[in-house]
Amino acid sequence: MVCIYYTMTYKPFIAGPKYDLNTNPNLIPKNVWIGLRSQIINNPDGTVSIKFWIDQGRTGNWVLAAEAIDDGKTYGKGVISIPGYAGLRTDFMDVKFDDYQMTKL
Repeated sequence: MVCIYYTMTYKPFIAGPKYDLNTNPNLIPKNVWIGLRSQIINNPDGTVSIKFWIDQGRTGNWVLAAEAIDDGKTYGKGVISIPGYAGLRTDFMDVKFDDYQMTKL
């Protein structure tokens, strides 16, 4: 099975030097917990709203890091609007996850 991933939005939210393969290959700080929170809402017009927050250092200060609207055309064919599709993916870095949970609003 071939999976195609779409970048729906891009917004740097962690300050630091720019990416460089040799001198700065990781843009995510090492040994720092970063809280991740997302909210997915089916809109009445058939689109899906996606919002993503971070809490750098587990301070309780959640910051909206990115948001996008999936219209079913721009990012592939159709939206995923039924429950049960969720997950976490990381590329090029070993990470640990703690307290992963999904909650229906």
